[in-house]
Amino acid sequence: MFKPVIPIIRNNIPGAMIPTPPVSGGDATWMTNWMALEDANGRLSDYYGIHIYMEDNAPEQRLSMLQSMLKTKNAK
Repeated sequence: MFKPVIPIIRNNIPGAMIPTPPVSGGDATWMTNWMALEDANGRLSDYYGIHIYMEDNAPEQRLSMLQSMLKTKNAK
């Protein structure tokens, strides 16, 4: 569902920035798989969408999850 809408957006909105489908919860496997799909089939997104939900944790505890996700993205 993601791939067909990209040309529509890019053709109708000059300078549009396309995020990846958002990932939350520190799912590094999902992130790695998505980047591998883009590597194999052509880049679709311009930046990586990450959501962090605090749930029962303090922000400081969730920041370590964000650091882990960024490390995974940057390693790719």
